[in-house]
Amino acid sequence: MKDTNSKNKVTENFPGIKGEAYVELWAKSNDFSYHKGSIDENYKHGIDCFINKIPCDVKNTKYVFFGKYDLDRDSFSVRHPFRDWTEAENYVLLEDDLNGTKVIYFGSINGYLIENYFIDLHSLEEFKRVINHYDFSSFKDYNLNEVDEFSNKLCNFLSKYIKDSVTFDVLKERELQRLGTKHDKHELCFKLVKKEVLDSLMKQRRKIN
Repeated sequence: MKDTNSKNKVTENFPGIKGEAYVELWAKSNDFSYHKGSIDENYKHGIDCFINKIPCDVKNTKYVFFGKYDLDRDSFSVRHPFRDWTEAENYVLLEDDLNGTKVIYFGSINGYLIENYFIDLHSLEEFKRVINHYDFSSFKDYNLNEVDEFSNKLCNFLSKYIKDSVTFDVLKERELQRLGTKHDKHELCFKLVKKEVLDSLMKQRRKIN
């Protein structure tokens, strides 16, 4: 992972500022050019902003979301940056702690995913190819009985592309119902999670239940 701490000057100077507003200040404080992406660029191509004219995807999460299943529309969809038409090239990954927000990674999306989640570039490309095949499809299209069966089969097939230290986390429909709509939309989120952080995620979920 690329170390950006030496350039991370913004936390002390701009406390309380988070997300893309933080990224803009961080970029400008490091003499990087910054341009916010349009709504169309964000929705269609996964571009939140341009830093030094490079299209970037800004994330603030310990997990990598690669898809969701909308239970109301009965449809699976791929999330950026895994979509076929994603144009973002770099990640700007943020982390919040008691001292504020900081940039923990600024660099290639593929480089980050391969270093942390996938076996190699070929595995990442095959992973993308497979999930894009299922984009906008329903579990019923494959003669399956329920969405959980679709989820299990998809993740089992994709497991050969990810590192041994990584696993999948998908909130099942019955778990989603227990959480209620105030906590989540009526959809299943498909995540790649490092096994070392999955335990804390499960503890948080049990507290809500």
